[in-house]
Amino acid sequence: MSDDTTDTRLHAVLDAMPHKVWMASRDGAALYYNRAMREFAGAVLSLSERSGRERILIHPEDAPAFAAARCAARRHGNSWTAEVRLRSPDGGWRWHRLDFAALGSGDIDTWLAAATDIHDLKRAMLAAQESGEQFRLAAEAARLGVYSFDLQSGVHAWSPELKEIFGLAADAPPPTDILQRIHPRIARASRRCGARASIRRAAVPLRTSTASYGPTARSAGYSSRAAWPSLARARS
Repeated sequence: MSDDTTDTRLHAVLDAMPHKVWMASRDGAALYYNRAMREFAGAVLSLSERSGRERILIHPEDAPAFAAARCAARRHGNSWTAEVRLRSPDGGWRWHRLDFAALGSGDIDTWLAAATDIHDLKRAMLAAQESGEQFRLAAEAARLGVYSFDLQSGVHAWSPELKEIFGLAADAPPPTDILQRIHPRIARASRRCGARASIRRAAVPLRTSTASYGPTARSAGYSSRAAWPSLARARS
């Protein structure tokens, strides 16, 4: 099979991909764009200078970090990634993850790049972060105690307000087992069914700094706050 036939088939495969793929030389000269990239960027790709193409395609706020990552990769000869906003055909901006692979032995002579649209995922993550920050501010204002447990890392986190409710110093490490602070009868039931997550978003009697349990809404010494702190949903 001739090299021309191989190149033709390779280009056909790349054109069929939904990802935006291109190849560029070390100095930035464009060597190839697949169909998805051509349709996305349009006439911008006809500009001969890489700086001109990037100035139009990459969001100004993302350009400095993108350039710094590329310079570091060129120094060390590493493949690299970046998350930037690219200008879409309608003039808006969409988040993309760019993956660059260095081709060639020894000194890099060609970069193979692929851009994956992560705009919806990025917006969802930013919205979750904003929601979490709003919840944190609301909890602080209401003097609520918040407990969270990361199911993957096993990390426990207690808010300063929750530590205060239990008589712990603000810099004290949180207890590693929330069941130690739950009424023994409910803790035993939770252990028997092996479902720690069953207590999330539940109102259960907890032991406060007074070492007392109970269904009352207040505890001695903490007349201005609830004795049953709010339990945050465990993160999965």
